This record gives sequence, C-alpha cells and structure tokens, in this order.
Amino acid sequence: MGASDLDILPLPPGHTSLDTVPLDRITPLVSRVLSIDNAMNNGPLTPKRVIPYCDSPSPPIYWFSLPGNSWYIERDFQDSKLIIQRAEQGWMDISLPIEFKDISNTCHLRSTILGAGALNLIAYTDQVEPHERLRIHIVKLQFEDEQQDPMAPSVISRRSITVPKIPREVYVDDELLIALSFWPPLVMILDRVKNRGVILNLPGELGMVRIHSMTVNRQAQKVVIHQLTLKHPIINMDGYVTYAVINIPPHFLSSSPEPDITSPDETSWTTQTAYDVQCYNVPTPGSSNSIAMMPSELPKTSIRLGQFHLPVSSDDVQDITRYCSLYFHEGQITAFESHRSNMRVNLHPPSFPHGTSSPLDPYNWRSPTDEIELCYNDLSRRRIRKCRFMLPRNIPGVVRIRLRCVDISRARIFIDFVLDGPAYEGTKVVSYAIQY
Repeated sequence: MGASDLDILPLPPGHTSLDTVPLDRITPLVSRVLSIDNAMNNGPLTPKRVIPYCDSPSPPIYWFSLPGNSWYIERDFQDSKLIIQRAEQGWMDISLPIEFKDISNTCHLRSTILGAGALNLIAYTDQVEPHERLRIHIVKLQFEDEQQDPMAPSVISRRSITVPKIPREVYVDDELLIALSFWPPLVMILDRVKNRGVILNLPGELGMVRIHSMTVNRQAQKVVIHQLTLKHPIINMDGYVTYAVINIPPHFLSSSPEPDITSPDETSWTTQTAYDVQCYNVPTPGSSNSIAMMPSELPKTSIRLGQFHLPVSSDDVQDITRYCSLYFHEGQITAFESHRSNMRVNLHPPSFPHGTSSPLDPYNWRSPTDEIELCYNDLSRRRIRKCRFMLPRNIPGVVRIRLRCVDISRARIFIDFVLDGPAYEGTKVVSYAIQY
C-alpha cells in the first residue's frame, strides 16, 4: 500500500515494467529485495564490495545519478561534455560522451524512464542572455543488457526544443514535454508529435505562490505542483503548503508513439488559463481539518499523486509526525494518513523509481566515521525506517567523507573520501561505490 511493489524493485536501467525484463532475471530481483530487507532489519549492513570508480585531486563539480544500476553523469564546468559512466567493476573504461554547445554552467539535468531499456536525458538552463533562446535538450538513450559484455548506452535520437518561458522543472517522454516556470507561475505543455504547445497560466490565488517542485503523473494525466501559498506576500513568507493538480488538456494526449521531426523553431504556442485546477491545502498546526487513516484496501482505480508529512504542533505533547499520501479517485483528491512516528529525524531524499536518491548537498563534508545512519519514509511498509551502513575500515588516511547518494533498493551507497597523501602529493579525493 502507498507505493507499489514494482516501485521498489531494482529494475534494469530504462525499464518500467517486468514485462520487458527477461524471465530468468525476475526471481533473482525479487530475492535480492527480500534479502536486503531482511538484512536491514538485523543491524548495520557491512560492505560486500568496495569499488573505487574515480581518483582525482578534486572530485567532479557536477555529478548526476541516473535511474538504474550505478549509472551516473560527470561534468567539469570547463567542458561542455557530459560523460555517462557506470560505477562497477569491469565497466570503468566504458563511457558515453554527450556534448552540448549552448549549455551554461547552470545546466540542470533530469531523466525520464520510457521502458524497454530506453531513457530520456534532459538538459536545460534557467540562466540565459537576453538575446539567447531558451532551449531544452533531449537525448534518448538505449541501455543494453548489463548481464552481457560491458557496453555504453547508445544515442537513439537528439532534439532541442525552444520554449517561451524560463523552465525550472522539466518532464519529457516520447509524446509530451511539460515544463514549469516559477515566475510568473505557469505550466508549458508541448505535444511533441503535433509540435504544438500551450502555456497554462495558473489562475487566482495560485499567482501568490512560492513553487517548490513539480511531478507528472501520466496514469492520471495530471501535473502536480508542490507550492507554498502565501497569505501576505508583500509583508512576509507566511503561508500554507498547497498541492495544485492541473489536468493535461485531452487534445495533447496523442496516441502516436514517435515524435515528429519538425524543426523546434516551428513550434506554435498558444496561451490560456489552466482549467479545472484542484487544490489540496495541507492542514497547519492547530487546524480543525482532520485526515482519515488509510483504509486496509484502496479502490484499484486510485492513483497516488504524492506524499507529505504534517507539521508537528508545539502543543502536541506526544511529538508525533503524521505521514500522509494524496490520492486521485473518481475526480476527487483525497489525503490519507498512512503512518505516524515519534522519531525526530531528517529524512533522506526519496529515490528515483528503480534507482538512486537525488544527489545530496555537494558541500556537505563531514569527519570520518565508522557508520552512516539514514532514515527514509518507507511507503510500502508504512513506517519511517532507519538504515545503518558500516563504512570500510581498510582505507588509510581518510580526512573527510561526503555521501553523494544512496540506492536503497540495491543496498549501495556512493561516497567520496578525502585521503591525506605524502607531503609532496597533498590530498586527493577517491570516489567509491560500496555494495552491501
């Protein structure tokens, strides 16, 4: 409940369904998940393999984890290339360089899993000169079977699309491009097949918001915007958390599987006000609004749109945090409380589907330690879960460490060690993938 069993399976990169995974791989995938789950219930995890995958005087400034088994992207700000690599033994010499000529140092990367081994890599910037066009670059990649000989992903297609407003969050699949602009707050939706786009201005009080993020649910055909609705925007930033759910216009839901090859310069855009916007305001401390407990079974047609946790009231002597999920069913948005916890913790960022968490703070260096403890919201089991990872003790000269990201479904962490070498060499940074 809350998260489907499929979401927690460590599927191969580019896959969204077991239907495209070879039959002989499914049982080992499920067994591995059960084994990891059992190990996490029985104390700290100890390293099984320690894989150094990068050794340099300083770590890459830009590092992005791709959904899948240890695939990542490196980029030096002095270079316009992105390098796709895999942190795995026997794969260190395999890479795919992708060059973008008009991406600035403020390049943002996103990815969308398409299925059957395909993935869209999306690159864009939100800082351009007045005379420059706002472009979103889309590279469609195909990942091969990792059980075979090491092979870099291949580029199926590339396309650049010009958009009329500055994009802050972007989603792209084979049919649609959806981009969110923070100010003015609006959503851009492009039918990639017909090469026609619409700019949806957010109506009414949605103009007085501080937007945090956007997710796209293709199953429900909804765009979900997580935002802070301000009470007095000129005076202060006091407000309440709102989830605004916007319909994807039906005429943008094309049935054609392949995008048109029309030049992006010929894209036509129209402007209209978003219609049928539904909002859910997260209750504030002291609010009389209550949230029902999640039933033992939800209707099969219910679609989970997102998750949130209620602020802890200072008057709550039990100091309990309530964790909730938003669902869409029969045209209505409903929130259910799935579980509670009295642990005061900073939750680890949620993982991408079938892959690692979003990269952590690149400047969060810490002193060496024997183990790392992480807490995350385990939706499938309705609880806050603690995970303890023992760090290898046979790496000499460790001065500082930095956790880059975590793949809970595969019990693998990515971590940087600053090592103190001889005086004439100084320190160096070695990046490790640690398998538990």
